[in-house]
Amino acid sequence: MKTRVWNVGMGWLLVLVWLVWMGGGCSSTAVIPTKEAATSPPPSQVRSINGIFAQTEQGRSRVRIQSTAPLTYTSVKQPGHPGVSLYFPGTLLGDVPNEIPGDGSAVVRIVTQKIEADPPTARIDIDLSMDVPYEILKQDEGLDVLFETASETKPMVAGGGTSGGRKTGVDVQPPASEIRSQQNTTEALLRSTQTQTASDASAIRRPKKIAWLERIDFVAGDTGEATMTLGTTEPVSYRVERLNPTQIRLLLEHTRISEHRNYPLVTNRFKGAVNRIVPTQAPKAPDTTWVTIDLRENVPFRVEQNGTLLLVHFDPSKTTPEQILPPAFREEPLASVQPAAEPGLTAKPALAPSQMVTSAVVSERKRSDLYRGDIPKVYTGEKIAIDFFDTDIRNVFKIIAEISGKNFAIDPNVTGKVTLSFDKPVPWDQVLDIVLRMNQLDKVEEGDIVRIATLAQLQKEEEGKKKLMIAEKESQNQLVELEPLVTEYLPINYAKAADEMKPHLDGLLTPGRGTLTVDSRTNQLIMTDVPAKIRKAKEIIQKLDRVTPQVVIEAKIVEASTDFARDLGVTWDAMGGIQGTDARAGIGPQRGFDVLNGTYGWDAAVNFPIASANNGQIGINFTKIAGTPLVINAKLYAMEQNNQGRIISSPKILTMDNKEAFIEQGVEVGYTEKGKTDEVPSVKFKKVTLNLKVTPHVTLDHRISMKIELVKDDILSYFQGVPIINTKKTATELLVDDGDTLVIGGITKTSEKETESGVPGLSKIPLLGWLFKTRSNVRANEELLIFMTPRIVQLEQRSMITQTNG
Repeated sequence: MKTRVWNVGMGWLLVLVWLVWMGGGCSSTAVIPTKEAATSPPPSQVRSINGIFAQTEQGRSRVRIQSTAPLTYTSVKQPGHPGVSLYFPGTLLGDVPNEIPGDGSAVVRIVTQKIEADPPTARIDIDLSMDVPYEILKQDEGLDVLFETASETKPMVAGGGTSGGRKTGVDVQPPASEIRSQQNTTEALLRSTQTQTASDASAIRRPKKIAWLERIDFVAGDTGEATMTLGTTEPVSYRVERLNPTQIRLLLEHTRISEHRNYPLVTNRFKGAVNRIVPTQAPKAPDTTWVTIDLRENVPFRVEQNGTLLLVHFDPSKTTPEQILPPAFREEPLASVQPAAEPGLTAKPALAPSQMVTSAVVSERKRSDLYRGDIPKVYTGEKIAIDFFDTDIRNVFKIIAEISGKNFAIDPNVTGKVTLSFDKPVPWDQVLDIVLRMNQLDKVEEGDIVRIATLAQLQKEEEGKKKLMIAEKESQNQLVELEPLVTEYLPINYAKAADEMKPHLDGLLTPGRGTLTVDSRTNQLIMTDVPAKIRKAKEIIQKLDRVTPQVVIEAKIVEASTDFARDLGVTWDAMGGIQGTDARAGIGPQRGFDVLNGTYGWDAAVNFPIASANNGQIGINFTKIAGTPLVINAKLYAMEQNNQGRIISSPKILTMDNKEAFIEQGVEVGYTEKGKTDEVPSVKFKKVTLNLKVTPHVTLDHRISMKIELVKDDILSYFQGVPIINTKKTATELLVDDGDTLVIGGITKTSEKETESGVPGLSKIPLLGWLFKTRSNVRANEELLIFMTPRIVQLEQRSMITQTNG
């Protein structure tokens, strides 16, 4: 009887629970008075996805996602293959299968997954046959994802729109310029995206056979080139991600790490750009292996696959291997220093002594510049479209973590709600910054871990850290005051101990305790201080006391001159009749004597010779005595002169880096200088020299910076026995490669002179005018060029030779 009563009671109890549930459901359905409430229900209402199916209609593929209430979502393109991932915060997966077949057109398959979070989050991955545009249409109970088919694919447009009064999603495909930029980039440099979870790896492209990473080799050449070789048991598919300028990562799909290869390989003691190679198993994909490569500097590289071997070739590195590693990088067994574990992985036990390698964990804690307005921010994350209404902030961080592939650590006091609606896709890191600023939060990055905390908490930690540093410094100062003093003799090889080395060490001494003196005879420093200060002084001396490079400077001064002169002149005279000096003057006989009652005569002369004594002459004369006397004398003068000259001066000098060198060559020209009337003339001299003054400096990239001054004197002419000096001078500063020749200066002088003298009027008559004029043409060209060739002479660095007694 009791059993029956209990069953009846339980029945009434179940009916009562059902009525309460129905009442809650009705009330929640009725509370949709506005469009905003209908679009995004409060998070307290539990949403559930209870149906997913794909179909083709009107030339488009439609994926219908049915739910019990309007959905809040984030959409993002899948990396590596065509597809779209949808995240639904505060949403449960109802009775839907884990994998749903596509429509036979654009949609290949649909995979569902539950993400553990509070509140729970649902994820739906839609695999596509090709990369096509899509849009999202929100419904009252669910949403539709529409994909263009291949026959009607149109150029994608960044931006959203409306359809039938419903809010549309946004295509997150990058613009065409971004696509072209990505296609032009080397296929090995793929953009960093989120890693697929383990369930994705099992639902999408499950491999037939798992490959094992069995070999990791590193070879560095003498010139700095390097090659890393990865060997697997089967050929594998791979991707390359550039994490930052000095860190790249290879993702080996369907690959696991053999136990004897699951440790980092430290290569920072070898030539080449690689510092360390770290293989790890992906945190959320057990069948994916990460091989992270830390570089000394950003150098070009290329990836080559040959069967089961994967080779990464790195170009030569200019950075030399570390000579003295910091304490954090000193070799220790793996039992005491474990390699950096990737997020989500369990630390491996210590290996056998034969398998131990050197490794270190160095994690840089970096506070963001989110609240600094003077630093422009560039966002490079995957673009996403989001639509959140009053969503729990922790759930938002969970979705961003899934998209970014980073690990998020959220402080317990981080709470709040987020309402965002971005129709136009924006980078996920920009979304993160906006959410942080909206809630007075900040982030601290340590490797792949992003910690989220309040500004007050981070400020409190910073103040605590400052106080701790001050306390530690005071404690260290107290220890230094109690530490015993030691004295060491520090020999200096190449620098001057007193003038060049001591000033760098004076500020290092412990106040009130340390002393530093110089022994100039042996070029040594004598230092008395605590051991730590002396070790620091030795480090400074080791860096600064280096072999000073020398520079050979060869100069060539080339002077070229060309002179051309041409002179043409004429002289002639003519006379007739009876001249005054003739014995017949006044008495005749002469024609017309009776009429004129006297004698007469005439003469004419032209005298235009040339200035040069060395010339050619052509002369004629004519004399008539009978009858009327007539005398004609004429000479033609001509000269042409062509001179060419070339003078080469080649001074050469060797000097040390940053030391001025001077070289001079020339003569002193004497001349007589007249004094006063009663004084004896004195002999004085003027210098005619060629001098070169240069100060070279060898830069760190093996170029030569030079400060040059060059002066060249020549005797131009003499004035009253005193030489006139022609001076040519240049002063400059320049930078030149080792062994290159540069023209540092040049002077070109051209002069032309044309002179004509003659009888006015008569000299202008064509042809006949040459009998009444002379002409001179002079042309002179002078050119000065200065060439400079420096070469570096580097001596070998030698160790200090110490002498011991006995």
